[in-house]
Amino acid sequence: MLFGGLLLGCWHSAAVLANDVPEERQYLQWIAMLDSDSSQRRQYAWENLSRSLHSGIGTAQNLHLLSVVRRELREPELSFELQEKLFILENELKSLLETQDQPVPEMPADPVETVSWKTLVDDLPSRRSQTRRQIEEQIRHGDGVCETMVMLRQIIVSENLSEDDRMHVWALFHQARMKWLADPDRRLEADGLSESRILEMLQSLASVNLPEDKLVPWMNLHERTTRQFSVRPNQEPLGGDGFAFLSPISRDGERLGLAVWLTVQSLEDALISGRYAGFTQKKIQEMLGSRKMTPSGTILLSRLAFLTKPCLAAEYWTNGEMKTAQFLQVGVPQNCGVGTSYFDRMSGDQVHCEEGMNLAAGDYALNAAVRHPNQKGSFFHFVKLETLEEKLLYPQEMRKQAAVRWREISEKTLARLDAECRKESRILTPDELLTLELLEPQALSVQIGRWLGGWNGVESVVRVGE
Repeated sequence: MLFGGLLLGCWHSAAVLANDVPEERQYLQWIAMLDSDSSQRRQYAWENLSRSLHSGIGTAQNLHLLSVVRRELREPELSFELQEKLFILENELKSLLETQDQPVPEMPADPVETVSWKTLVDDLPSRRSQTRRQIEEQIRHGDGVCETMVMLRQIIVSENLSEDDRMHVWALFHQARMKWLADPDRRLEADGLSESRILEMLQSLASVNLPEDKLVPWMNLHERTTRQFSVRPNQEPLGGDGFAFLSPISRDGERLGLAVWLTVQSLEDALISGRYAGFTQKKIQEMLGSRKMTPSGTILLSRLAFLTKPCLAAEYWTNGEMKTAQFLQVGVPQNCGVGTSYFDRMSGDQVHCEEGMNLAAGDYALNAAVRHPNQKGSFFHFVKLETLEEKLLYPQEMRKQAAVRWREISEKTLARLDAECRKESRILTPDELLTLELLEPQALSVQIGRWLGGWNGVESVVRVGE
């Protein structure tokens, strides 16, 4: 015992020297001690790892420690407690690198075929966490995301799954699906689609007999867009993917809601598919025209039809925050009680307003700040939701931090103004100069620096003194 105490003291003395840079074997020794039965040894190891992290030993050494921690996290038999400690260390290292304006290296993703899907719902928490982490890295890299999405979807609808596990798997699936939708270059055709299979799924939905009150989020979407239809940043304008309200529905022990959710998901894939989109859309319209459906079947098929129609989100921003988004169907007038909003067409990067409560008739820019004519400090931001993919991705865009979105909108607005002025060999108009006041200060500062830096005494986008 005395020898152990002396040895621990020697280690401690050696580790805390201000100018010492621990070697990899020292890191590995401390990490192993984090799993010790002795609380003293665990505390000693944690203090030394934390001290190494914050001792100012340099970016290169912190990057090295990060690589060691990540390598250890891939070990298959980690205890849950050690895994949690390593997660904390990894997050602290990433935060430290970010505060130093250093890029955080990405973790290499394992091939999809190496994933042990069973351990995603393993009894051991450490195995579950490790597999989820592995899948998250694959999704982040985008490799094999279609296969990942299909596998996770099948796990979600399996019978012998706890509700907690089902929710965790759905969260991973949602990440994979958003990645799949957002990246057309990597988007593979979903497996198992054929014209006969699509017809079978449509007939299945048409005959579904669910309580209509369970489908309220998907009900009357077309009718909603003919009246005032506004949502806040944390709301789902189109009811989400249905998992939250469909998955609990069961009848006589059968998870009927999950089966409906899976069918709807597969038909959305068909509507996105380059090969089957036209066929699927045509058959949905034929079924809706036949009126040979249950009430709940009508709701489900009408929603799918609505997702293919061109729509527009008219966001209202003030003081750098989005307050509401008005959801409109292009080509369909919306009665707002005190007036009508009517955007009749979209083309390229513009939308045409035929009639508006605040805006005059004319063309307006998409994905750029449009100054509110009556409220100082406020602007509209029009988001094109023409395709099914754009509609499904939009709620995720709305949930971004307001500061991040404000910066993105500002950068796009400035890039558009710069391109237009250069193309037309003109300076900013008075209205465009007023628009600059609405933009995020740092983005504006960067662009003004470019303009002034490029000023050659003849003409620039802005003139000195204007």
